[in-house]
Amino acid sequence: IGIVTTLALFPFSLQAKYDRSINSFFDKNDPRFLTYNEIQREFDGDTLCLAVYPDDDLLTPAGMARLDEFADQLARVPGVIKVQTISSMPRPGGRPGMIGKLFSRPRQDHAKLREEILATDLFRDQFISADGKTAVCVVLIDEPAIASGLFTQSLKELRRLCDARAGHIVGAPVMINDVYDYLEQDSWVLTNVSTWAMIFVIVLLFRRLRWLVVPILVVQTSLIWMRAMMYFFEVQLSLTGAMTTAMITVIGITSAIHVAVRFREVAFDENDVVAGLRETLTHSLPPIFWACATTAVGFGALAVSQVAPVRSFGLVMAAASLMVFVAIILIMPGAILLA
Repeated sequence: IGIVTTLALFPFSLQAKYDRSINSFFDKNDPRFLTYNEIQREFDGDTLCLAVYPDDDLLTPAGMARLDEFADQLARVPGVIKVQTISSMPRPGGRPGMIGKLFSRPRQDHAKLREEILATDLFRDQFISADGKTAVCVVLIDEPAIASGLFTQSLKELRRLCDARAGHIVGAPVMINDVYDYLEQDSWVLTNVSTWAMIFVIVLLFRRLRWLVVPILVVQTSLIWMRAMMYFFEVQLSLTGAMTTAMITVIGITSAIHVAVRFREVAFDENDVVAGLRETLTHSLPPIFWACATTAVGFGALAVSQVAPVRSFGLVMAAASLMVFVAIILIMPGAILLA
């Protein structure tokens, strides 16, 4: 039953999603969030990045050509909707002509045009630095790409293009993406360090491959079930989701070791392995159940939180804690006897 259930749920577990957008921090029904979201849809505040780079000759025909080339490179990056620069802006004062095209005209008074641009509040320190030597490209990012995590690859390409011009890419999507990346790196380190530390202790104490494999099976089974549950109930973890794997690893391995210790004690006293396992489960399952149940209650208490990521994290971890107990019942007896 455990194997069939896990295999059936595995494809769905791969489809579980983690929401990386800033919207995941808020309750979708909060009236303040609805107002905020409406403003963001009008002004694209959460999906704007600024790509900046220095150019001492920016306000020249050659400088405008370099800016247009850079904007075209940025616009071709997957996930970028459009790029706006000073080159594509109309001439100050409502007079006809786009700035980039005006600089390409040989009879144009470039010095006067530069003065007009730097004297305009709409352009100065918005699309160009006050000294006229730093270009700013306003990059509009596709919001679904940010939420799904695809923006991570786009950001790598944007940074590569900026680095080639000694520039930088900044903005809310960049900051949020970096926060998630750092959290995932920390989670990866925590999960691997804790897992290998426990594996070392297991090997040192038990010196049997069986007791190395069985706890890992329990953990991986619980993770697959948890992610499948997220898919079916359309739960998307955000900021706190990176830590779920590490925490389930700790809960699963410690519970499995509890069974292992008891089984070895009983097995040494009895030659009948099946009877020893039955006695082990009779004595071990109640305390493991209450440990998982109290852990689930502790995480479930986070459901009253007003912070959306904390609330979803608490509900998922509460369910996952109980799944560890079910995984022990379905996986450990067969795995112990087969090994």
